[in-house]
Amino acid sequence: MNIVKRFTDWAYRNNDIFYYFSFLSLVFAKSLGFYSGDTEYRIIMAFSMLCLGLKLVFTKYTLKEMLIMAAIAVYAVLIYLKTGYITFTITVVTLLGAKDIDVHDLLKKVLFVRLICMTVLVSASVAGIVSNYVKDQYEDGLTYSYGFQNPNDFMVNVFINVALIFYLNYKKLNILYFLLSAYAFYAVFCVTKSMTGMMLGVFLLAVFLCLKLFDRLGGFGQKVKQVISALVVPTSLWCFIGTFIMSAMFDVNNKIMFKLDQLVSGRLKIQHQYWLNYGFSLFGKNISRGAARPDGVQINNGFLDSNYWCSFYKYGFVSVMIFITFLVLASLYFHKKKNYNMVIILNTICIYGLMEDFLISSIVNPFLLLAAFAVYEVFKERKRSAEGERLENKSCHNN
Repeated sequence: MNIVKRFTDWAYRNNDIFYYFSFLSLVFAKSLGFYSGDTEYRIIMAFSMLCLGLKLVFTKYTLKEMLIMAAIAVYAVLIYLKTGYITFTITVVTLLGAKDIDVHDLLKKVLFVRLICMTVLVSASVAGIVSNYVKDQYEDGLTYSYGFQNPNDFMVNVFINVALIFYLNYKKLNILYFLLSAYAFYAVFCVTKSMTGMMLGVFLLAVFLCLKLFDRLGGFGQKVKQVISALVVPTSLWCFIGTFIMSAMFDVNNKIMFKLDQLVSGRLKIQHQYWLNYGFSLFGKNISRGAARPDGVQINNGFLDSNYWCSFYKYGFVSVMIFITFLVLASLYFHKKKNYNMVIILNTICIYGLMEDFLISSIVNPFLLLAAFAVYEVFKERKRSAEGERLENKSCHNN
């Protein structure tokens, strides 16, 4: 009994260790290119969920917190059972378990694991140990993904790694960081032909460069950051609304829409075809077996790249609204705390979600941990405020 008591006491004091193992094991699996159908991924997933369960058991929650978390978790599981897609559910349960976690420290470890895994995967691909996943990219010729499932995944991983490096080393940033990162994006573009990824990579560097320049402008620079931060808070919402309108109302004969469709590599035309085939999705649909048919040619949902449109079909309108509310609440929290850099960085990544389906995955997009931290802090502050009011009212009543 003494051993059990000592273990439980230790576990309550160090419950974050279980979360580290849980989250980092999934990052490890995903960074090595494993997917839900792989046996290795399932084993790692089982280990991760065991660790996450221990984290939840040994974290102290109020009854209200437990009821809210249970309701959200049940909803996420029901979405998985209905659609067969696991990403939204995994994101929900991993973010629910992030209470009291030192997110900044965890992100350092996430970056370390991601860089090590990427180095191993690319090296193994070059050595011929794993497949390079050569892919015919239409008129662009052959492209290469160096061990990742497809070329776009390779570019997304580089983008997130660069974003993490810049965020974690913000105070140290100098011209060398920008030059090396620009070269990295260009080198990956040369083998993947991911033009949108290259454009958004350059945009990411431009955002960080502007943030550093604003810092040098003192008070005026902070005012500019404040204005930009306020404007970008609802970015995820505008991205979804814009995607919905353009995809549902797409007309190939409209010159503006046609040009925009060409700019995003034909995504709007494909997304419009899904709208014609499947209509509105309230709680998600399994579209893995039902393919859209633009121009009579059958395609699979791997071509449904936009995070907002793909999530709309896979997890449903309600799930997307929950996710967007989560991002907006987090952005509002950081804005009120005058952490304008975080608001701008978080919503810059939201823009990439227009092109690729990774934004909703906490494992691929670990910046969601920062958003979870913000939401937990909002509830903590409301709780402290409510307790303060009760004490004040009690004091007034006693007087």
